[in-house]
Amino acid sequence: RLDAVIRAFRNVEAGDLLRRMEASGNDEFTDVARAFNGLMDRVADLTASALRSDLMVTWAQRELRLKEEVLAKSRQLADLNDQLVQRVRVASTLLEVADAVSAGLDLDETLPVVGASLTRAMGLVDFRVLLAAGDGGGLVLRHAQGLLSGPSAVGVDGPLAACAASGETLSVPDLKADAAVAALYAGGASGALVAVPFAAHAGVDGVLVLVRPTATAFGDADIDFLKLVGRYVGLASANGRLYQETLTLANQDQLTGLFNRRRFMALYQQAWDRASREREDLSVLMVDIDWFKKFNDVYGHLVGDDVLRRIAGAIAGQARPRDVVGRFGGEEFILVAPGTPRDLACLLGERIRTAVEEARFAAPDGANLPIRLTVSVGVASRQPGMAGPDDLVREADRCLYLAKSRGRNQVHPSVRGGTGATPPWSGGEAGDD
Repeated sequence: RLDAVIRAFRNVEAGDLLRRMEASGNDEFTDVARAFNGLMDRVADLTASALRSDLMVTWAQRELRLKEEVLAKSRQLADLNDQLVQRVRVASTLLEVADAVSAGLDLDETLPVVGASLTRAMGLVDFRVLLAAGDGGGLVLRHAQGLLSGPSAVGVDGPLAACAASGETLSVPDLKADAAVAALYAGGASGALVAVPFAAHAGVDGVLVLVRPTATAFGDADIDFLKLVGRYVGLASANGRLYQETLTLANQDQLTGLFNRRRFMALYQQAWDRASREREDLSVLMVDIDWFKKFNDVYGHLVGDDVLRRIAGAIAGQARPRDVVGRFGGEEFILVAPGTPRDLACLLGERIRTAVEEARFAAPDGANLPIRLTVSVGVASRQPGMAGPDDLVREADRCLYLAKSRGRNQVHPSVRGGTGATPPWSGGEAGDD
C-alpha cells in the first residue's frame, strides 16, 4: 500500500492529474489516499481554471486583433468611399458642364451654368471667364459670378496675360504671398487662385479664373479636373463663335451688312406686335435708288455693288437706336421706325434723301467726275384699319411708287397718319425704275 502511494505521486509528477487512489478502510493509508484525492481534485480545478483564463486571454487578444483589423479595413473603406464620393462629384460636375456645352450654342447662356456648377461643387468665392480681345489687346471679361470684385479686363502684361500667352496653368496657393495676382481684385484677396487657359483649336481663346477662400485649397487633382473643364469651355467658345457666325450669315445681307429681308420681317413683326400692345406709333420707310438699273448698265455691277454698300451705310447712319434697317431686295431698302408718327418719319426720310444726295461716289477708271446718285422714299404710318404688318409695307411701297412717278429724289408720305401737310413735288420724268 505504501508502494501505491509512491506510484500515485510519481504519476502526478509525470503530469497525470486525473489519477486517484483507492480510499477504502479506516487506517492511515486510507486517510492519506483521501487527502491525496482531495488535493488532486483542487489541483485539477486550479488547472482547469488556469486553462480557462489562458483561453479567455487568447480569445480576448484574438478579438482585439480582429477589431483592429476591422477598424483598419473600415478606415480603408472610408478613404475609398471619400475618394469615390469625390470622383462621383467630379464626374457629376463634369457631366453638368458637358451637358451645358452640348445643350446651348450661345456662350452667354452656357457660361452661367458652368460657373454655377463649379461654384457649388468646389466651394468657389469667385469664378470668371476672360476672353482674348479681338484686337489682340489682352483679355476682356465675358462672365463673372462670386463674392469678389475681380478684373474686368487685363492688358498684354501681367500674370493672367502671361498665363494666356504661355498656355500654362497658373496656380497661386496663397494670394497673400503673391501681391501681383492679389492686386487683380479690389482691396486684395485671400485664399488660393487657379487660372486655366482654354482654346478651341489653335491659340488661346481665354482664361478661366477660380478662387477658393482658403490657402492651398487646390490640389493636383483639382487642377487636372479644371483643365478638363477648360477643354469644354474652349469647345463652348468655339460653338458660340460658330453660332454667331451662322446667325450673321442667316440674318445679314452679305453685300450691304444690313438685315436681310427674312430677318428684317421677323424684327418688323415684333415691332408691329409691340406697337399693337402698347398702342404706339409705327412707321415704315421704303427707299429706292433712282435710275440704278441704268447706272449698272453704264458702270457695271462691281461699281454698283460698291454704291449699294455706300448707300446702305448712309441709310443706317441716319437711323435711330430703335430703328431697324434692312435690304428689301435689289436696290430697295426698308426701315421701320417704332414710336414714330408719319411727320417725324418724313423728316427721317428727308435726312436719308439728303445724305445720299450729298454723297459722292468714286467713278470707275477712265471717268473724270465723281458720281452723284439720289433716292426716292415712301413713308407710311400704322393705321387702325390695317389688318397686319404687310398692309403697312404695301402702303409705304405705294408711296415710294408715287415718289418715283412724280420725279424721284423726294419723300412721299401716305395721306393717312399725318397732319395732311406734304412736301412739294419735285418735277421729274416718270419711269419704270
